[in-house]
Amino acid sequence: MKKLIPMALSLLLIALLTGYDRADYKKAVSFYESGKYEEAAEILEALGEYEDAPAMVTACNYQIALDLVNQGNYQEVRTIFLSLGDYEDSVQQSVSCACQLAKAYAQDGKLTELSFKKGENCTLTKLSVRLPAWLADAPMEVTL
Repeated sequence: MKKLIPMALSLLLIALLTGYDRADYKKAVSFYESGKYEEAAEILEALGEYEDAPAMVTACNYQIALDLVNQGNYQEVRTIFLSLGDYEDSVQQSVSCACQLAKAYAQDGKLTELSFKKGENCTLTKLSVRLPAWLADAPMEVTL
């Protein structure tokens, strides 16, 4: 009898903790589906390896990055896309952000030549200023 009580308590604790994880996971999925990606990612990160939480965190970060692109935060978003590796079109998005930043440099007169047209390649030549390492090291050709 003495051995059954601790075992029963352990099973009850495991059941309770699993229930909390499941509730949190469902809440995170609900946040994700309603476009609240940051809230969803926060909950999913706390869940660790529960179900497909790590994959969902990646999906949240991708959606967050897409939102930032729409806001024109190219420098911040490029870092996020780079951290996502080959998820979806993250590499292409990263290079696209680098080209958008290069366009901004060109408009500020910091590049002497930039050829870029929608649907064509973004190619930088004849740099007249040292670009930040994260931009200078980027592949500078992308089809948009």
